[in-house]
Amino acid sequence: MNTTTCTHKDNPNFWIFGLFFFLYFFIMATCFPFLPIWLSDIIGLNKTHTGIVFSCISLSAIAFQPVLGVISDKLGLKKHLLWIISVLLFLFAPFFLYVFAPLLKANIWLGALSGGVYIGFVFSSPNPLPLAFTKSNPTSTSAIPAILCPVITSPSTVTPSTVANITRDISIIP
Repeated sequence: MNTTTCTHKDNPNFWIFGLFFFLYFFIMATCFPFLPIWLSDIIGLNKTHTGIVFSCISLSAIAFQPVLGVISDKLGLKKHLLWIISVLLFLFAPFFLYVFAPLLKANIWLGALSGGVYIGFVFSSPNPLPLAFTKSNPTSTSAIPAILCPVITSPSTVTPSTVANITRDISIIP
């Protein structure tokens, strides 16, 4: 009987990317659904001001995506940008409490711009970065990011070559 050993336990990238994906999407999932409620109930913004905040987030994300793409292309397969985003993810609660909320209470435009830049940079624009890394170097990553990344960022990015890379990276015991 021919058995294949599973090597994901020995691959540090499996655990690093697994932890990154878990934390990134967990923090995003806990932030975005409750952000409008927090803005209206705790900060006291009306619906127009909440819309201004979300518009700034969207515009910042659109503006940062090409910038992060150029930086990612220059860095190549190095994970420095992912580490920077990971550190900024852990700072989102202090940012919300000590920077974002006071700025929103003092001046809606200043608060919306600062929050838009931070949230747009940390949450919205880096979604394609892990996908780019897993597509560029499928052998150094695990099957989990390769499976999750195309589906989460955009279902239209799942191509036959992506599926072939995923199946090649998964070790199956027959």
